[in-house]
Amino acid sequence: MSKLFECIDVSKTFTIDKSPIEALKKVNFDISLNSSLGIIGPSGCGKSTLLNLLAGLDDPSSGKIIYKGSYISSMTNDERAIWRNEDLGFVYQFHHLLPEFTALENVSMSLQISGVSKSNSFERSEEILEKVGLKERINHLPSELSGGERQRVAIARSMVNEPTCLIMDEPTGDLDTNNASIIIDLILNLIESKDISLILATHDMVFANLLDNIIDLSNG
Repeated sequence: MSKLFECIDVSKTFTIDKSPIEALKKVNFDISLNSSLGIIGPSGCGKSTLLNLLAGLDDPSSGKIIYKGSYISSMTNDERAIWRNEDLGFVYQFHHLLPEFTALENVSMSLQISGVSKSNSFERSEEILEKVGLKERINHLPSELSGGERQRVAIARSMVNEPTCLIMDEPTGDLDTNNASIIIDLILNLIESKDISLILATHDMVFANLLDNIIDLSNG
């Protein structure tokens, strides 16, 4: 099976108050197309840092990250932006929806950035919002939605472009047990139906154990 991402001795060091802080140390793993990977470990172990490196939002201090055979570090900033918009879907623990726009408008923005017409972007956005169970809520503002509903909008937004890979940073961390269970089922059903790879940072071992593979950064 073809490799999607490959990390080779990936390390990341930040400098805080002139002191080096090692966030990641020689992380090695790969993930194949159409598979899922859970990244676990305690707070502060580098899970979010690793996701940012995989998405090309930052560069490793040393080591290499390869996406479909190409080094991410070789991409220009513009190339990375296009790649993220077309190939990746990113979901944070907190939804980061724009408060002045409806659910439909929030989801459709990435399509319009890609050059899709407003009417077509709205049509596709409405379809994915229906799949996440928000057909009756598409014209509501984020402030009019529950926490679980806002996270479902964020998931719809990340998947409307039908990305190759969905990257998620603690997507259930801010939800109660019932809503977390709903979101977990929703994510797994969506990635299976769309043949999308999933890379997920989580504290939720129930969720992590449902994925194909797990890497633990605790001892990194």
